[in-house]
Amino acid sequence: MNMKSNFWIGLLVLGLFGTAACQFWGKGIARPDYENVDAVYSPGLTRDTQSRPEVVERVSDGDTLVLNTGEKVRLCGIDSPEKEQPLGNPSKSKLEALVRSAGNQVLVWEVEKDRYGRTVAEVFISASTPEQPEGETFVNSEMVQTGMAYLYPKYVGSCPNKDAIAEAERIAKSSKVGVWAGNYQVPWEFRKAQQLRDMKGGVEFDPAKFRPAGLPDYCGLCGWALALAHAKSGDAAMLAGYVGKSEELDEALTTFAHAYADQTERDYEQLAVAARQGRIQVSSEF
Repeated sequence: MNMKSNFWIGLLVLGLFGTAACQFWGKGIARPDYENVDAVYSPGLTRDTQSRPEVVERVSDGDTLVLNTGEKVRLCGIDSPEKEQPLGNPSKSKLEALVRSAGNQVLVWEVEKDRYGRTVAEVFISASTPEQPEGETFVNSEMVQTGMAYLYPKYVGSCPNKDAIAEAERIAKSSKVGVWAGNYQVPWEFRKAQQLRDMKGGVEFDPAKFRPAGLPDYCGLCGWALALAHAKSGDAAMLAGYVGKSEELDEALTTFAHAYADQTERDYEQLAVAARQGRIQVSSEF
């Protein structure tokens, strides 16, 4: 394809790369962003606070509670599958069962606030027995140990009992329970893919400032980002088994590539017509 086609392809991926750039460079505050694994964050010192008794109104998902005061509590250092993912609903049900077993009474040890205003905390429930009348269950680690949540590597460092969460994940992995029973996508990568798919964020294209000389480097960065995303699709053996040994996939990809190239040429012609008619502004360098 010619330079004009390459330019149009570059425009098509501008929003994609702009999204990633805005999400990475635009969040320099030192509060955790549990919804975005790429956010800039440096854990601070844990607050010296006392656990406080609270009543849970409802469970949002496998790692978030809503108290009867309206306060939202995000379980520190863990990340449960999203509702749209496999095990998303079972994870929520597990947390609901834990809370229900304690009559919706919990102890909240606040660690910090996240960028959404939620309380990031370690949560405990009573698990008293005749032998241990003061017994408690550490909800964060229980969710991880039962395979209903992952240890969240980026943010677990701020949790007072991070070692217990790490040990819980070791046990879950060795037992192959829950999220470790299959080849599931971790929720922080799932959210990142959703954000790219939904085209959240973007950049404003200014023809007066854009220079063609920078397009090859820009497209190279976009290609790198896409290659990295596709590299997480699965291991070689699994993909080879899915594709098989016929040439059906090769032919399908070739047909698609030719159709896509033809469509790109047609799109560019429409762009050129719009520019000649003065309906859009383009750089005089083109």
